[in-house]
Amino acid sequence: MAQAQRRNHQRRPQSTPSPDEDDCHIQLLLSDVNDKSSLQVYTAQVSDAFLDKLARPRLPPPSQASVLIRHTETSYEPLSSFQERLLQATFPRGQERKRGRDAGVDDAGDDAVEGDYVPSAGPAKKSRTPNRITNTSR
Repeated sequence: MAQAQRRNHQRRPQSTPSPDEDDCHIQLLLSDVNDKSSLQVYTAQVSDAFLDKLARPRLPPPSQASVLIRHTETSYEPLSSFQERLLQATFPRGQERKRGRDAGVDDAGDDAVEGDYVPSAGPAKKSRTPNRITNTSR
């Protein structure tokens, strides 16, 4: 997905460079037909150097080639706050969400670090565990 995003980005003209133009931001939402209680949200930040490593595997990799993968399980309930919680999981605090060509907005999110538990908004079912965030760097 990051490679396709990079190709599309290189094809279209830009009026102003992005502050983090060296990174591709990918979001993946995964639902399971057997799990009616939650949605899996994966976000990834793929460095331009890592994409270069994939494009040219015979060259030595740059020292700053990295991929940061973040996973959040988001409960569907309570439905009234699902949209807000989904936006928080997809666009964490400090990550800019693009609107239009050059516009952006910072969405409120969480400051969670690897292994932190993020409680769901609203009343939680007693049998449910809180949302868990996992960061993986490679």
